[in-house]
Amino acid sequence: MKSLNYPSVVEGDGKSTVLFIPGLLGDERSFEEVGKYFLRDGYRVMRVSYPCHPFSLQEFAEHLLSRLDGPATVVGTSMGGYVAQLMARAEPGKVRNLVLVNTFPSARAILGGTRWLIKLFRFLPKSLIKGQIKKGMRDDHFGNNPAVRRRIEQFIESTEPRVLYYRLEALANAPDIRCFPEGIHTIIFYTKGDPTVGESLKEQLIEKVNPHLVYEFEEGGHFPYLHNPEKFYRILKSALEE
Repeated sequence: MKSLNYPSVVEGDGKSTVLFIPGLLGDERSFEEVGKYFLRDGYRVMRVSYPCHPFSLQEFAEHLLSRLDGPATVVGTSMGGYVAQLMARAEPGKVRNLVLVNTFPSARAILGGTRWLIKLFRFLPKSLIKGQIKKGMRDDHFGNNPAVRRRIEQFIESTEPRVLYYRLEALANAPDIRCFPEGIHTIIFYTKGDPTVGESLKEQLIEKVNPHLVYEFEEGGHFPYLHNPEKFYRILKSALEE
């Protein structure tokens, strides 16, 4: 297995593990507040970011699986949700619960023609990437929550452009998942009006993974776990107990 270096936090010594995988514009701190509630309930909590060097989503998924001692609850949002799907496909026995938050059925589906723009960035100044990302951000991406917008903007400003490019490149080159394993307890979370993931992509993902539960948040944009961490935790915990 290829060596990957990425920030991660492991807290608690509970017998049941919850792994949180952030989206493109997140890191190991994205689920910090949600994780605190699970720690309080006696879980072992793992929060990860992405490598700061070139990597593939398949390699990352396999590396995360190697860190799991047994079946775990895997929570992935956006790009992290696709990593979670890759994990479930590779070793379904290690995924007790699969929680997909505002994510998509394939990289091709979410990126469309943008895949070729990302490939073009290999030959362009990486400094242009931040401007392109900011250009596409609207208030409804953040659930019209100024605090969430500031947090994401601060992440973008503090992250090196080449690191953002490695993430985009990994997403653009991600393999399609044509056959999804049966029998995994899968939960899908979406937010009403999230501009990142349209209704068509939601329907495609639901058809592909055949979830046990689909829940739609009324507010929170693409980041309901930042918009209201306590509410996100309550709904997630309730869904896991069903």
